[in-house]
Amino acid sequence: MRTRLELAYWRQGSATSDQRGHRMPDEGPSSNPGENDRQQQGNRQREGAWAIIGGAAGAIGVVVAVIFGIVQCSPDSPSASPSSFTASPTSTSFVAPTTSPKPAILTQGHQKLANVQGIDLDTGQIEDQDLPGVDVSPSKTADSLNAMSHGTPRFALPADAATGPDAHDRCRAVAAGSWTKTLPNLYALHIGTTICVRTEQSNLAVLTLTHVPSAAEQYLEFDFVTWQVR
Repeated sequence: MRTRLELAYWRQGSATSDQRGHRMPDEGPSSNPGENDRQQQGNRQREGAWAIIGGAAGAIGVVVAVIFGIVQCSPDSPSASPSSFTASPTSTSFVAPTTSPKPAILTQGHQKLANVQGIDLDTGQIEDQDLPGVDVSPSKTADSLNAMSHGTPRFALPADAATGPDAHDRCRAVAAGSWTKTLPNLYALHIGTTICVRTEQSNLAVLTLTHVPSAAEQYLEFDFVTWQVR
């Protein structure tokens, strides 16, 4: 028969053995390889499921953002600012000034006149001053210009450049009462002076002096352009 003390020691040893033979849930991985594999497979399945859920949520967010952007950019969207679709009053009210195109150039060139010579500005040819069609001829001493062809042509000195951007516009701006048959005092002019001419055929010509006559050099030299008016 065992004594009571021996029975007590035996029961305590059996309890300790039972505790060693059974793993508590939080004591770490089991020494059983099959059980560890099942735990790792379950963890991977749970991680894959969360990855799929996260990817789906991201895709839904992108779709929502695109739809929201399209709605914001739509002209019919109530949230769109009216001013972003209205043209600026300044840009719509501005009207560029219109200008009349110049007539076609009939003839142009460079010529020199002395004594009895004349020029037909409608053809650009130097002729004898008494021939029909000649528009301009200097006096004997080249101190004045005379209208030829029975005095039909007319001369004028235009106002300063403020009346027009170029010689054509300046000559067009000459008042009707300023045109004459004779242009005196050529010696007082200077290189670059503009002389307007209404030709025998009623075209508009411009002479730009490149040599001013004098008592010592009694000839006139100039560039010219003739525009066809009719």
